[in-house]
Amino acid sequence: MIRRLIATAVVSTLLCSCATSRPGTALQHKIEGKTYLIAGASSGLGRGVAEDLGRYKANVVLAARRTELLEEIAAIIHKNGGKAQVVTTDVSNPDEVANLARQALLAYGKIDVWINMAGVGAIGRTWEIPDADQVRLIDVNLKGVMYGSFEAIDIFRKQGSGVLVNLGSVDSEVPHAYQSAYSASKAAVRSFSLTLGQELRLDHARKIKIVVIEPWAVDTPFWIHAANYTGKLQRRLC
Repeated sequence: MIRRLIATAVVSTLLCSCATSRPGTALQHKIEGKTYLIAGASSGLGRGVAEDLGRYKANVVLAARRTELLEEIAAIIHKNGGKAQVVTTDVSNPDEVANLARQALLAYGKIDVWINMAGVGAIGRTWEIPDADQVRLIDVNLKGVMYGSFEAIDIFRKQGSGVLVNLGSVDSEVPHAYQSAYSASKAAVRSFSLTLGQELRLDHARKIKIVVIEPWAVDTPFWIHAANYTGKLQRRLC
């Protein structure tokens, strides 16, 4: 349900329609044929959004490091009548993100929505988490978003329109103990995105929209993949 709501919110923002509208024939008509690029599409919210968009026959560009998972998602999208392009990408590498943008344009000629959803976590006392894990987190969660945003805005300015969606977190406003670097990265994503939006408005780029999505904790593989230095297992609160 959460991932369906996120997909609907992304599309609704693009089309300047009501974000609470229910998915249906009208929504499919608006989504069909539009191109959505999802960085971080191999699992979690990114995969959920990709599969949902595929059901509405969108063109979906799938980017992440794990090619085999992207191919699996692409097959699902094709089965449901959508189109999919797989571009193996490490979002922390600006050259690979630039290649992602090129491949998307070669495949579909335009990008309507660029969605930055890649993210990693490191859970534990700040001083007990190795520097390498902290640095990797910032490289993916913040720099990856920035690299993607740079490419997206360059494309949107040439097109004259587009929607950039950056995945933040409620942690950006309510930081959590044992997630200091993660909370900091999401606060930076929020600040970066809001500032970018202000700059576009001042530049009268009214048809380029910036969206920051800030979900609460969602049951995804993020919690399994996060570097965990607490010595305890995560569990659901409810």
